[in-house]
Amino acid sequence: MRSVLVAPIGDHPVVITAAVDALVREGINIAGVHILCPDEPLIKQGAEWALLELNCEVKLHDLPFADANSETAARQYLQILASVLQGCEVAGDEVHLLLAGGRKNMSALTGVVAQFFPCVTKLWHLLDRHESDPLRRNLFSVEELVAMPDEARQKKMHPP
Repeated sequence: MRSVLVAPIGDHPVVITAAVDALVREGINIAGVHILCPDEPLIKQGAEWALLELNCEVKLHDLPFADANSETAARQYLQILASVLQGCEVAGDEVHLLLAGGRKNMSALTGVVAQFFPCVTKLWHLLDRHESDPLRRNLFSVEELVAMPDEARQKKMHPP
C-alpha cells in the first residue's frame, strides 16, 4: 500500500512541500502527491515550484475556478476531489489529506469529503509557529517567492 498526499494549493505552495517533508520526518514515506490547483496564474506558478521540489510522483489536477466561493465552484471542487480520492481508493493507496493548502473554502470542503472515503487515514494541517515574526516565519506566499532568486526560493520551499 502506497501513502499519498492529496492537497489543495493556494497562495502558499510551501505548505505542500513542508507537509511532505514533515510526513517523511514522521516516518511516512509519501510515494505520490495529488495537487488540486485553482485556475489562477500565480497559484499555478506556485504549483510548478512545488512539482520541482517534490521527490515523488506528482499529479496536478486543474480546477476550473480561482476559488470555491460559489455553489457551482464548490460542487466542482467536491466532484474533482471525490474523483481523485476514488482513484486512490481503487489503487489501494493510503491517503493523507492536507487541510492547510488551498483557499479556506477548499479546506473546509476537503475535511467534509474525507469521511466518505475509507482510504483517507489522516487529515493534516500545518502551522507556522513564527508566522507573526517577519524574521523567523517559514510559510511564504507565491508573491514573496517570485521576488527571490532561484536558490533562495528552493531553500524556502523546505522550511524547518
